Amino acid sequence: MAGKVIIENEKVKNIQYISSLNVRISHEVLGCADALIPYITENKQICHTLIISPPCCGKTTLIRDLIRQISDGNEYIKGCSVGVVDERSELGGCYLGIAQNHLGTRTDILDCCPKAEG
Repeated sequence: MAGKVIIENEKVKNIQYISSLNVRISHEVLGCADALIPYITENKQICHTLIISPPCCGKTTLIRDLIRQISDGNEYIKGCSVGVVDERSELGGCYLGIAQNHLGTRTDILDCCPKAEG
């Protein structure tokens, strides 16, 4: 949502003169990370990885599938516990505290939690 923001006590109190609204609908593309996994794993462990690209190129969709594969495991990585701080409910797409997207059996999600707090 874009518009004029009214701040009170260093917090957003209201938004006036709304000029636009952006609605994102998350969706899964199971297996979209299959080609990437061999390049970011070594000795059945995930290497430090930075994912960058222009807007609307599928970073969130890719990360969602990477989380699922890391959690469940595959031929390149042994399944392990994954913690997700989902600040804007983009990865899990939680409804009433239940993830609507499959992020793996060993994944814990902190939904709508600020990253610094998570």
